[in-house]
Formats: sequence, structure tokens, C-alpha cells
Amino acid sequence: MANGILTNSGERVLVTVPTRYHAYASNGSKYSLTAAADFLSDAGFDGVDYSFYLCDDPWYSQDDYREQAALRRSWLEAEGLSCVQAHAPFDLLYGENWNEDEPHYRMVVRALECAAIMGAAGI
Repeated sequence: MANGILTNSGERVLVTVPTRYHAYASNGSKYSLTAAADFLSDAGFDGVDYSFYLCDDPWYSQDDYREQAALRRSWLEAEGLSCVQAHAPFDLLYGENWNEDEPHYRMVVRALECAAIMGAAGI
């Protein structure tokens, strides 16, 4: 883990990267989170900003989403990274209902829960 950088004022800040940027290889294929965590750590990043809204495999819609969130946290931590913050999948269109019966609502609530399990301080 790079442990951040020291600013001119002596404050230490973390260096993070949004996960939506890690996924794409130069040939158009995508990296897994485990592969990305490996090279992001090697590149000196301290953590990630997890993008739930650009998730090609919405694992957090599955029944075992809590276990999957804990697994992703362990993958990051194994490389010395942390999930600093996350972005929920606010995929709601103007005029749509925002209540528990709507799939978008449930996905946002799950993303909030998963972000907490992954250690994100904010979403």
C-alpha cells in the first residue's frame, strides 16, 4: 500500500481511482477486480472508488450479495487497497416512482449496504 502522499501542508492524502476506469484493457477486453487490484496496487494507488452504476455483472442483485461484498473487500485488502467511497446505481428516470416496489430503489439500497460492507466511508 502506498499510504497516500504528503501534501505541502504536511497532510497525508490517499490516492484512489474509480473502478469504472480499471476495467478496460487496450484491446477492449475487461479486467477482473482481482486483476485490477493487483496492478492498481503496483501502480501506487491506496484505494478505489467502487462504481456500482457501471457494473457489467450486477453481483449485488444476487441472493449472496453480502458475501460477495465481503469477498470484494478481501480482494482489495489482499493488495493493500481499501474501498474509500462508492457510487450507487442511481438509474432512475424523471417521473419514475421512488419506492420499495421499484427495482431501481432496491438496487440503490443494496449498493448502500454493499458499500458499507466493503468499507466505503461515503457513497
